[in-house]
Amino acid sequence: MALIYLGGLFCYIDIPQYIRKKEIYGAVAVKMCLFPLVFYEICRFLQVPHDITLTMSILPALPSMAVIVMLAQNQHSDSNYAAGMLLVTTLCSIITIPLVCLGLG
Repeated sequence: MALIYLGGLFCYIDIPQYIRKKEIYGAVAVKMCLFPLVFYEICRFLQVPHDITLTMSILPALPSMAVIVMLAQNQHSDSNYAAGMLLVTTLCSIITIPLVCLGLG
């Protein structure tokens, strides 16, 4: 149901406007590239089991949750910006997930 809602929402937002926003790419770099690698090293330092460390390090490299857009709409916040962020993080995840997996070894 959430994906149907998002598909309809993407029809009404100005997609090129959000693709050009530099702050979204900064969030992508920190959330989807830098944080998983730092988290992995912290877990290794704390001697957390490798399977748990690997799984929990790959999760932040995934796109943002679809429910965030619906929560922003419900709270009368900027749901268009949230949808733009979701769109850009989904597109960037094509690159960031393999990069993070390579970085984790």
